Amino acid sequence: MKECTESDLAKEKSELEKFISILEEKERAFNELAVTFDQFKQRYSSAVGRKQLELNRLHAELNELMARKVPYGHGPKQKISGISSPPLDNSADQYSVANLKTQPALHTFSEVKEVKKVYRRIASIIHPDKAAEARSRPLRTKLMAELNEAYARKDTMKMQRILQKWHESPEAVAGDDIAAELIRTQRSVAIIKRRLMEIETSTSKIITSDMYVMMVKVQEAERVGRDILAEMTISIDAKIKDAQNKLVIRMFG
Repeated sequence: MKECTESDLAKEKSELEKFISILEEKERAFNELAVTFDQFKQRYSSAVGRKQLELNRLHAELNELMARKVPYGHGPKQKISGISSPPLDNSADQYSVANLKTQPALHTFSEVKEVKKVYRRIASIIHPDKAAEARSRPLRTKLMAELNEAYARKDTMKMQRILQKWHESPEAVAGDDIAAELIRTQRSVAIIKRRLMEIETSTSKIITSDMYVMMVKVQEAERVGRDILAEMTISIDAKIKDAQNKLVIRMFG
């Protein structure tokens, strides 16, 4: 095995500095993209999204009545109150959460025992009290908090990933010689490379989405004084009015 030299370490340190600089720029650009995209999604939802949901709901009611071949004037009269937009209060989600809270635990005694065994094994490796060197304590503390959360959810897969994260971390390498420092530096570079790939994947997911394409079109139109969202709102309002009229005729005509 080749003996590590100070020259090898210096070269790797230089590589690390380069990747740190690249990561900082990529993180900044991605954060700006994410903020801009989130702001547009909120703007779209406020201007168009809710109206589109209401239009979809009206069309669904009409389709249901037509599928049941309900004659004009024989629709369920109580449904007329449903013409107004339903409040978007996530009541369905709240119902689901409430149901989940009343569900019995889906773990047998043996499963719970195995989860506790996995937890104790990983905790014995990453616990802050196991730190032989002060530099590993912050990461140990962070991972231990994540482990406790995963244990509370009985998520053994997450617990195993936490252990893997520790084993791959620079902090897991003990020693102050050149070889140990070289390995820590190489691991730091590897972590940054993985983060760069994550950013690239997340960026691609955003810029290939239909919503991003819409955002670009809206921005381009605004440069020449055109408001596409306002145009869409006017169009959807007209369609909603038309659907409401058809629904009233179907029910009471």
